[in-house]
Amino acid sequence: HGLEGELVRTIMSLNSVANARVHLAIPRQTLFVRQNGENPSASVMLELKPGEDLKPEQVEAIINLIVGSVTAMKPEFVSVIDQYGRLLSADVASAEA
Repeated sequence: HGLEGELVRTIMSLNSVANARVHLAIPRQTLFVRQNGENPSASVMLELKPGEDLKPEQVEAIINLIVGSVTAMKPEFVSVIDQYGRLLSADVASAEA
């Protein structure tokens, strides 16, 4: 997926990020209707540089980047995880609640 590669390059430009992988799940669409009413989703796996953490606003920026790049993507369908298995996007969602 070319878009995944572009998103990875953009995310890796953040100072704290050593490596990134982006997986997009975009349901097939017909001309008129999205199949089964499924929403697109994304998973972002980050490898942070030693001793680095992302601030919640940086995680939110990654989520917004994905949402802005994929038609019909919603923030709640974007998961951001680091190499330690921490769900970074959960911190952003709980801060907004």
